[in-house]
Amino acid sequence: MALQNLDISDSLLELGRYLKHNKEIEDFCVTQCNKHLKVYIGDFLRKDIPTAEDTPYIVLTDFRKLEGQNVEFCTYSLDLYVGIGSNNIVTVELEENITMPDLYDLTVKLMNLLQKVINDKEYRNRPISRIRTSGAYPISSLGNHWVGKLEIEWRIYQTLGTQYTEEL
Repeated sequence: MALQNLDISDSLLELGRYLKHNKEIEDFCVTQCNKHLKVYIGDFLRKDIPTAEDTPYIVLTDFRKLEGQNVEFCTYSLDLYVGIGSNNIVTVELEENITMPDLYDLTVKLMNLLQKVINDKEYRNRPISRIRTSGAYPISSLGNHWVGKLEIEWRIYQTLGTQYTEEL
């Protein structure tokens, strides 16, 4: 049997479609941001980089895979960026003298929702093996555009030389 030979662009397109049409994510974006989610796949030219006006959005990029002989697990990973923005910047006072920007909170909540949806066993037969998050942080000096990053990894047993196959 050959390598898993997982097609990078097909995998990103399938995941992008799933996230774009997921009801929980769509409801969150419409309720919290009054907009529909935009999904970007691959990398950007400088002129195409999303701005605060393009939010809410996700970017699926930097798909990596490790397959081959003498590899116990095939690993597949990608970076998922989340962008939230608003011209109405609000600082929420949680308690006396404890504040948090609302866009920070929204970005983190969307990141958590994406992790939950991607890990849904009804959709995927392979749970996330490892996830690393960073952010949320503002990327505009006005504070109206916040992003976060999820580095997601899946592992599948190597099937080289066997009749056993498994889907990501």
